[in-house]
Amino acid sequence: MILNRILALKKSRESGVATKNNFDIIGDVHGYNKELKLLLKKLGYKKVNGIWQHSNYKAVFVGDFISRGPNSRKVLNIVEKMVKNGTGYAIMGNHELNAIGYFTKIKGKRLNKNLSHSNKKQFAIIEKEFKDDPAGLKRKIKWLRSLPPFFIRDNFRVVHAYWDDECFSIIKKRLNGNNKLLKSDYREIFLDKTLFAKAYWQIVKGADFALNKNLIINKSNKHNGKVKWWELKNRQLQKLYNNKAPIIFFGHYCLTSQSLIADKNICCIDRCIAGNGYLASYRISNSDRILKSDNFTFQKKINQP
Repeated sequence: MILNRILALKKSRESGVATKNNFDIIGDVHGYNKELKLLLKKLGYKKVNGIWQHSNYKAVFVGDFISRGPNSRKVLNIVEKMVKNGTGYAIMGNHELNAIGYFTKIKGKRLNKNLSHSNKKQFAIIEKEFKDDPAGLKRKIKWLRSLPPFFIRDNFRVVHAYWDDECFSIIKKRLNGNNKLLKSDYREIFLDKTLFAKAYWQIVKGADFALNKNLIINKSNKHNGKVKWWELKNRQLQKLYNNKAPIIFFGHYCLTSQSLIADKNICCIDRCIAGNGYLASYRISNSDRILKSDNFTFQKKINQP
């Protein structure tokens, strides 16, 4: 009986399918470790035996918890410990995926050979953070490869950039029992030629639209080339997210001013800590069906050495 309960807990930690009822959805951290710790304290988490935990809530990280900020290594340590000890969950973001592509090699060759100069610069910084422990960096990348691409509850879903039922179905068929991918799957993703690869990129990087040349997306609907797919004026270009569907949380879009709640069941949780914004979180229980502005908690960006 005890062994079965331990195995069930281990499976729930790894699979992105949760067993607890109350959660804190935490937006893109981007290596801002001090802000993350301050936010966790605001939310009532305490560090016990080196692990951040709460008696009634579990954290859910929406991805992009590394890169851009001052210390991705420390953030990785916090998040990994929480996930492995059942006090938190984490899903894949595009920065984690690109880190996998940069640091993972098959037959001596990087999985991703087409990274931008900016990405290479960010990963060089992360590599420097681990200069005293290169084996530790290798272990962290192996752990990143275990991250599920989404987190599902009856009343809400979490994905990094974009939700589409068809993409979900395609990816779900490929995942093993623990919602994990193989190295060969990641190689396929970076080759970006199959339906599975394109579906995976969509959910972690955002929607790509095959538009008629005469149809132009208003510049106000974009942020750094990212289409804000949830806005009403964009919904004519894709399948609507059903307003009767579970609440959807996502990060990625670095919203500095507009409301994070786009509809009663649509929430972007990225308040742009990597810019001049805040680290954001949203507290939700299994009885919640509609988003409420009172459930947000924010941590202001601070000066870090």
